Amino acid sequence: MLVNEKPKKTTAKTNMAQRLKKLRKEILRLSQQKMANSLLIAQSNYSKVERGERSLTIKQLTRLRETYSININWLLTGDGRMFQYSNGDDKKNSIIYENIGEEIKELILLVPELKETFENVIRTVKGEHPIESPEE
Repeated sequence: MLVNEKPKKTTAKTNMAQRLKKLRKEILRLSQQKMANSLLIAQSNYSKVERGERSLTIKQLTRLRETYSININWLLTGDGRMFQYSNGDDKKNSIIYENIGEEIKELILLVPELKETFENVIRTVKGEHPIESPEE
């Protein structure tokens, strides 16, 4: 820091930007471009959001919640859980996206039958009981 330079002030906006960046990079493992696409904004505008230079709109926050089951209260304030599910199906569908990389997501889109297998692997690693398949 230079002698006359003031330290950067940490604000709710910058804290939200830090949470969003961590969520995108470490949890969802998405590029800025893919996250921007899901929010229907340009990558350059999304980059400004992560730098705390711009805020997300209500529509964009809603898209985050609907697309990734993000708890908006957590994103804005840091309170509560990172993910919030509206029903059991959303939670089941989101388990896989919380824990694995982009390659596995793409594989599951190509071969949907693998989804339950990967969910069970994740549950086992987390020390949870695997989902039992119904008898055919």
